[in-house]
Amino acid sequence: MVVAGRAATRDVDAVPKRTQPGGSAVTAAARASDARQAVRDRTAVAGFAPEGPDDRGGQGGEGARLVLFAAKANGAFPPYPS
Repeated sequence: MVVAGRAATRDVDAVPKRTQPGGSAVTAAARASDARQAVRDRTAVAGFAPEGPDDRGGQGGEGARLVLFAAKANGAFPPYPS
């Protein structure tokens, strides 16, 4: 999984490390568009962006949109906003 933003990556990575050590790989992307592109390029099976797909440079926080990008056979599903 690719997560947009370093702080969010640490938060997301903490759970699998605790519950399934060595069972998953969570890496950071600079922007939501980079996370989505990693899914489209098939270098990640999923992408997560706490700031949403508009790349305004935010890092999530109060009122942030949470977006999940999921892999499919021919690219990435449209983002699923929370």
